[in-house]
Amino acid sequence: MIMEEQNNKKERRSIVVPDQYQSIQAAVDAALPGDRILVKNGVYKETISITDDKSSIKIIASGKEVIMDGSTLQMNSNGFTITGNVVNVKIKGFHIRNYGGNGILLVGAKSCIIKKNTIYNNTTGIFVSSPSFDNRITDNSIFNNANGITSVNTNDNYYSYNMIYQNTGNGFILNQSNDETVFTNVIRNNQQNGIGINGGAAHILEGNEIVNNSQNGIILAAGLSYRIMNNKIMDNKVNGIQSNNVFAINIENNRINDNNTGILMNSCRNSVVKNNTINHNINHGISLNNESVSILLGNTINENGGNGIFACTSLVQSSIYNNVIFRNSINGIHISESVLNTIQNNDIVKNGENGILMDQLTNLNTISWNKTLKNNRDGIQINGDNAHILRNKSISNGKVGIRINGNNNRIIANKAFKNGKLDIMNNGINNVYEKNKFGTSNLT
Repeated sequence: MIMEEQNNKKERRSIVVPDQYQSIQAAVDAALPGDRILVKNGVYKETISITDDKSSIKIIASGKEVIMDGSTLQMNSNGFTITGNVVNVKIKGFHIRNYGGNGILLVGAKSCIIKKNTIYNNTTGIFVSSPSFDNRITDNSIFNNANGITSVNTNDNYYSYNMIYQNTGNGFILNQSNDETVFTNVIRNNQQNGIGINGGAAHILEGNEIVNNSQNGIILAAGLSYRIMNNKIMDNKVNGIQSNNVFAINIENNRINDNNTGILMNSCRNSVVKNNTINHNINHGISLNNESVSILLGNTINENGGNGIFACTSLVQSSIYNNVIFRNSINGIHISESVLNTIQNNDIVKNGENGILMDQLTNLNTISWNKTLKNNRDGIQINGDNAHILRNKSISNGKVGIRINGNNNRIIANKAFKNGKLDIMNNGINNVYEKNKFGTSNLT
C-alpha cells in the first residue's frame, strides 16, 4: 500500500498552459487526478468544465494577469463549472469576468477550494448548488456581479475572508442550505442586502463586516438555529438585522450602528439577543413584532432615533434584563400588546420621553429591579393591568417617577425620589401600594 501511494505521488504532474496546451480546458481534459495545471498570464476566452474523473486536480494562475473572459461566449456560460461529485479540486488566482452565467459554479462538489480569485461582471460571482458540501470559498474578491455568492440546498460549506462589494443585487444569498459558515468576510456597498438567508438551519455568521448595503445588512426568512456573532453591521440603509419567522436565533456580541433600525424581529420565537452594542440607528434600536419566549440580555442600546426597545404587538413570555439603555430619542423601553413578560435589572437613563412605557393592552407583566434615571418624562409609566412593579429605583425623571394609569397592579418596595412633578402618581383603580419609599405622590 505504501509503495502504491509513493508511485501515485511520482505520477502527479505539472501541466503548463499555454506551453503544453493552448487552452485551460484541453489541459483539464489531459489531467489525471492529482495533477497541477499552471496557467500563465493571458486572456482565455473559454468555459472550463471539471467532472468527477478530475478529482484532486489543482488549477492555479501562475501570474497576476491570468484572465478568463466570457464576453464572446454564449449568454449563460460559466467560467468554471465543477460538477458530478468532484472531490478536492482547487482553483486559485484567476480573474474571472463577463460570464452571462456564473463566474464559478459548483454542483455536487465536495471538499473543493476556491481561493484568491477576482470575480467580476458576471451574473453571479460564485454559485454553489446541491449536493455540494464541505467546500472552502476563501479570500476571493467578488464585485460588480448581479449577486456575489449564492448557495442553494447545500451543506457544511465555509466562506471566509472574501471581499464582496458593489454587486447590483445581494452580496451573499443562502437559500434552503444548512450548516453553512460565513466567517470574516467584508460585505459592503451592495445594492440590495448584504446577506440574505431563506430557510435552512444551523448557519453561523461570525466576524463579518457588513456595511453600507442599500437594503438590510442581514435579512433572514424562516429557518432555525442561526448564530450571528461578532459582526460589524453598520450604515445599511434599511435594518442592520431583520429576522422573519425564525426559530431559535442567537444574535450575540455584534456592533450594530447607524442603520435604519438596528434589529427588527417579526414572528420569531426562542430568540436570544445578547451583549450587542446597538447605537445611533435612525429608528429603534430593537423592534419586536409577534415575538415570544425570547431573551434580550446585556445589550448596550444608546442614542437611537426612536425607542431603545420597541415591542409593538404581541410580546409574550419574554425577558428583557441587564441592558443599558440611554439617550434614545423616544422611550427607553416601549411595550404594547404584551403578556407575561419580565423587564428586570435594566439601567434606563436620559431617554427623550419615558424610561419604561407599558401600553394599555399589556397584562400580567413584571417590572423589577430597574433603574430609571433622568428620563425627560416618566421613569415608569404603566397603562396596562395586573402588572407587578417591584423594587425599581426611579429618580430625577422630568415628570413622574412611577405613573400607574392601569388597574389591578401591584406596586411594591420601589424607591422614587426627586422627580419633577410627583414621585408616584396613581390614576387607576384597585392598585396595591406596599413598602414603597418616595417623596411626593397623589396617594391617599
